[in-house]
Amino acid sequence: MSKLSKRDNIGISGKRPFAGMSKMRPHAAGLDIGAHEIVGCVPGEEENTQEVQTFGAYTSDLAAIGGWFRAKGVTSVALESTGVYWIPVFEYLES
Repeated sequence: MSKLSKRDNIGISGKRPFAGMSKMRPHAAGLDIGAHEIVGCVPGEEENTQEVQTFGAYTSDLAAIGGWFRAKGVTSVALESTGVYWIPVFEYLES
């Protein structure tokens, strides 16, 4: 197994301060998509916070992302990805 495919940081989550920018879309989320992990960010429940969570890149992880977004009331998502890794995430979230 390569070092890249080890899933040591999958499931890590936390709350961080939201500083430096103003919120333009309070129901938007962001995803950073890689070959082995996906990092998502949604607005936090407290003012000026954001919640960040790390997921794997398997179908069950896509379902977990969708459930997390629904629970947080997310209506739009910005994706950042290298290569073609964004395609399955986009297709899953669109369905």
